[in-house]
Amino acid sequence: MVAYQCCDDPYNLCDVERHKRHTRTVIEMSAWAPDRLRRIVANAQTYSYWVVDAAKAVLARSRHHGAQNL
Repeated sequence: MVAYQCCDDPYNLCDVERHKRHTRTVIEMSAWAPDRLRRIVANAQTYSYWVVDAAKAVLARSRHHGAQNL
């Protein structure tokens, strides 16, 4: 079990909210074309870190599932 903690700073997301945002972004990006996700990762400096992290997670998951289907 992961111990999530909220911070006192209202401008920083607590761990729970960060995890929720990451999960929602991954779910949404799962429908995107892999080329679009690769462009996000390749141009990481122009995107928010959570968008890049989610794109990497979706690409890693698709590679993992693709290897299982061979």
